[in-house]
Amino acid sequence: MKRIGCASFGRRSRALRSAFFKACFAAPCLTCAVVSDIMKKNFTNGSFMRFMKQIKTRKENCMKIALVEDNGLHQAQIRQEIQNYFYELNEVCELRVFDNGSDMLDHYYSVGGYDLLLLDIQLPGMDGISVARQVRQKDDKVLIAFITSMTAYAVQGYSVCAMDYILKPINRISFRSTLDRARELFRQRTEHYISVTTGDGMFKVDISQIYYIETERHAVRLYYTKGSFHINDTLKSIEEKLKNAPFCRCNNCYLVNLAHVEQVKKDVVIVAGHELSFSRLRYKPFMEALTNYMGGTRR
Repeated sequence: MKRIGCASFGRRSRALRSAFFKACFAAPCLTCAVVSDIMKKNFTNGSFMRFMKQIKTRKENCMKIALVEDNGLHQAQIRQEIQNYFYELNEVCELRVFDNGSDMLDHYYSVGGYDLLLLDIQLPGMDGISVARQVRQKDDKVLIAFITSMTAYAVQGYSVCAMDYILKPINRISFRSTLDRARELFRQRTEHYISVTTGDGMFKVDISQIYYIETERHAVRLYYTKGSFHINDTLKSIEEKLKNAPFCRCNNCYLVNLAHVEQVKKDVVIVAGHELSFSRLRYKPFMEALTNYMGGTRR
């Protein structure tokens, strides 16, 4: 990739340069397409910050990939293929590269998990099959593709629901076919998920499992089938992310998943056993939304 120095920003302020490099370090694989977009634009302070906000949104919705490969040549080749692939699509991916499975497992949940794991089978220490089994104990959604020079491991791969095997030496056409399949499966899944940020990192939450979201004293808490947790976001921004899902406010503090409404009383709506109060102004639009949802617009 073309070297970008501070001089490339011309007369742009120190704050612009700082924001740019901070964004690059925050996203391990801001693809070349994004960097190219940045360098083509003539930013003011305000327009640059708006542009970086757009990148943040794209990053929240991008595919997160972990490559675990101990061979330096294969590692460099696969990394380059991934970057070229997303560059040509003008899309962003987040790519992290590891030399062994143990390091990847140590970082797995601190980054909110991954969407695609590319695992070499013959790794130092813990082999790729064992790594995949450990991941599968807690994450049954992540896509797994094994990288190997031997097909003898194919049967073992079924036990962890591997989506594909990538044979060494890497064939560009077949590798891109694997990425195509993974990208399409990821796209289908993300239609039913939202990304939220917590103190422990970014997580994807199944929209259908959310009961409601509450805000109180500038703190936002999400309640879902597995419990609840605080998120580093505003209720308004979460509402925007869920604008195409069956959610509606019953008052200024609660955003409710209409699919989990159990009962409506005069002053409260019961969601998963929790009684949430109505506000006078929210009652009518909430009941209209609930009636529309229950009356046939449900998908």
